[in-house]
Amino acid sequence: MSRFPEPPPEKLYAELQRLQEEILLRDQLIQQLSRQLYTELDRQAMPPEATAAEAVPISEPERVETSTEHLQQEYLALKARNQQLEHQLLQLPQIYQRKFEERLEPLQARLQFLEAENQRLQAHLHSEAPLLPEAPVRQPVQLPLRHYVSDYSAQP
Repeated sequence: MSRFPEPPPEKLYAELQRLQEEILLRDQLIQQLSRQLYTELDRQAMPPEATAAEAVPISEPERVETSTEHLQQEYLALKARNQQLEHQLLQLPQIYQRKFEERLEPLQARLQFLEAENQRLQAHLHSEAPLLPEAPVRQPVQLPLRHYVSDYSAQP
């Protein structure tokens, strides 16, 4: 059982008729707009030096053939662009690897410099070690450990 009462069939038919008329009107508007669009495209496709007197009216089959050729050319151009993008996409890992290596080079050079400097300072420290007075050897400090007796162990 629905929450809303069903409208009478007359209202449904009237609403259906209204919607069909609205769809018909929209179809007519779409056809009119498409004709205007084709006309505008034809006008833009004509060379600028051609005048209205020189323009030859194009029949509908010729217009369809011209638009089909245009669509085929556009398809081929888009297909070529797609192939180019796929090729670039396949090259991305190599590009990232190269960029990573370029950024890593200065870090590796700095690391090598620091390691060499560390070795030089270590060698200098070892060469100076005999000249340094010996530091007294410190014995670890022994702290007395407290023994705690738990309260539980004191009971019998």
